[in-house]
Amino acid sequence: MIRIRFLLLSALLGIMALAPSALGIQAQRQVLPREGRTQQISDLPPPPQNPKRTTGGGRRDGGSCPQDAKTATQSLTALSPEIEPGSTLSDYPTFFVSVPTTSAKTAEFSLFDQTRRGIYQTTFTLTGTPSIVRFTLPSNAPPLAVGQTYTWAFALICEPNNRRRDRLTTGWIRRIQLAPAQLRQITQAVAKERVLLYRKVGIWYETLSAVIELQRAQPTDPTLEVAWKDLLQSGGLNPTAIQPLRK
Repeated sequence: MIRIRFLLLSALLGIMALAPSALGIQAQRQVLPREGRTQQISDLPPPPQNPKRTTGGGRRDGGSCPQDAKTATQSLTALSPEIEPGSTLSDYPTFFVSVPTTSAKTAEFSLFDQTRRGIYQTTFTLTGTPSIVRFTLPSNAPPLAVGQTYTWAFALICEPNNRRRDRLTTGWIRRIQLAPAQLRQITQAVAKERVLLYRKVGIWYETLSAVIELQRAQPTDPTLEVAWKDLLQSGGLNPTAIQPLRK
């Protein structure tokens, strides 16, 4: 069954349109692997050469499960830059996906290395949509290597018995390393200043995390919504297609 799922994922990735395609996050929304299931996936077929914010069934359904097409108002979107890989400093980074209203109960995260080889996959329990879903790569997964670019995929499992119905979105991530003085300046900065410093050196994923944490701590601060929309636009993402900031 695992091999069949890998082949279905490959089929979904193969038919994805290649054209490119504020924050709705709940404080308790830390998505956890269902029953702790994780596995190496060296036999997982490779992703497309140029991942974009697209869905497995094309754009006709807006990136929602077939049964949700009439009620979903936004698309399934990986929060990753459109043009180039988003940078991270972490060997175990946190990924973010904007998930529309869906009746899907589970989702699947997959990670591919620079050679397009599948290296990690896990299944999530999915509740409380629409929202921004976050997933931190666990310590039992292969760590990201400095200087390497990875592709990640997030699939809504619309019909567990028919994985061809999955809706899929993909993103890029590249781990980089800063000079010790730069890293020290960032770690010693206060929260808002840290966001500016991350942006200055082009660190995408940590900027996302920092803005999200600030919004949770200061939900009425209007400058955070501005910062969020500016960040999305800088990555080529349309803020109106992403779940909005919740007060």
